[in-house]
Amino acid sequence: MKTIFKKLSDNKFYIFIGIITVAVILIIINSATSKAPGRITQIGADVNGSSVNTLSPEEVIMQRGLMSISGEWIWTKTTYDKSGWAPSVPAKAGDFVLSLNTSMSATLKTDCNDVSAKYSITPSTSNATSTENAEFASAGQISVSDISSTKKFCQGSKEVAFVNDFKKVSSYDVGLNTLTLKIPEVGKISFTRSNVTEGQ
Repeated sequence: MKTIFKKLSDNKFYIFIGIITVAVILIIINSATSKAPGRITQIGADVNGSSVNTLSPEEVIMQRGLMSISGEWIWTKTTYDKSGWAPSVPAKAGDFVLSLNTSMSATLKTDCNDVSAKYSITPSTSNATSTENAEFASAGQISVSDISSTKKFCQGSKEVAFVNDFKKVSSYDVGLNTLTLKIPEVGKISFTRSNVTEGQ
């Protein structure tokens, strides 16, 4: 009888050792595959899940670009390259608010109508991680399309001039709290984040 119990005890020990060995092997395999070259763990991925989503370096740059440019932006001024052209500024701070979503849709509240559009970006790989606040900053190409708006008429509104400039933008530059949209051979449109108080 003692021999039988001893054998059962020995079997439990070997089973325990076998389970530990398999667990260690699985941990090593998981660690090796999650650090495969050319792939980066997705921001916010659940490391406790059964599988970890990964993004290629290009996808990470695109995600960072969308995260940096998305949000609400208040138009501060448009400056022009042509000599003698005075900057255009809103009549009242907060008259123009541009909302850029990570889904690449945009809405614009103007001093008259509400405007909607789509946009696309191609972040620059050289500028995407070159600043101190890399997670908030990027630069690259941008294009705006499918612009539509409500049809109110407002005398003295700056909406038409602003939208005409907005639809011509071709590049962007995002800082921690600033957005600049550049218009080729014309000038640039400057914004600040809507949650930044004046003088901050």
